[in-house]
Amino acid sequence: EDDDNDFRGPTCGPADRRLLDQIPTPLPSQWNTGHLDMLHSTTWGKGIAHEAGNTYWTFGICYFSVVGSTPETAISRYDFGADHTPGQSNHTDGQKWHYIRGQVAMKSGVPSHLAYDSTNSMLYICDTGNGRILRLHTTTGAAGPSPVASFSGDGTDYEVTGATVDVVVAPGGVLTDPSGIELYNNTIYVSDYATGIIHAFDLSGNQINWLDTGRGANSLTGITIGPDAKLYFCDIKNDNVTRIDP
Repeated sequence: EDDDNDFRGPTCGPADRRLLDQIPTPLPSQWNTGHLDMLHSTTWGKGIAHEAGNTYWTFGICYFSVVGSTPETAISRYDFGADHTPGQSNHTDGQKWHYIRGQVAMKSGVPSHLAYDSTNSMLYICDTGNGRILRLHTTTGAAGPSPVASFSGDGTDYEVTGATVDVVVAPGGVLTDPSGIELYNNTIYVSDYATGIIHAFDLSGNQINWLDTGRGANSLTGITIGPDAKLYFCDIKNDNVTRIDP
């Protein structure tokens, strides 16, 4: 999360610890060596999913200066293009597309994660503020016809309208505050921040299993399947990451 400032947006950082260790503390006001690329005009990032290459999806608030001055929630796709290398600031090759503006809702202090299925280009969304799971058909909808106004120095920035969205798990059922989400072997795993329970659903949204982690409310957030085919979850109340061995 970050404040509601039009400058804010996702940042590409290095995974090389040798570069990270060079970051001074405190940061000089114009220092930018620690990042490889960035885009702007989207704040309060709640969740992220990798598509391919330098392309990512996020859940956050977007500034649509063409359609009004009030920022609204949206699901956004970012292609950073080529990294500008450490210490540089050319973001003009970046591209942004914003979907389902105003149709998702966030909850303060709770992540709203995403899971991307590369086999069919479906994006699964924890719509935390509405207590449900959505599926966005990312190849549907139309961008444009003209770019929306973006932060100075960014590349193109479009709103996509008419995209198909399915409600996979409706509100008012077993989920209260869905937060973490992972897709594995045609099963959707969802962690519930409000209850400490991890649910498993089939792709039609039918619950097929569940596990009470015993961590209680205000604990579970992001989850993932590791290379060992085991599930890991973040417990922000107890400051740890836990592995589930079935």
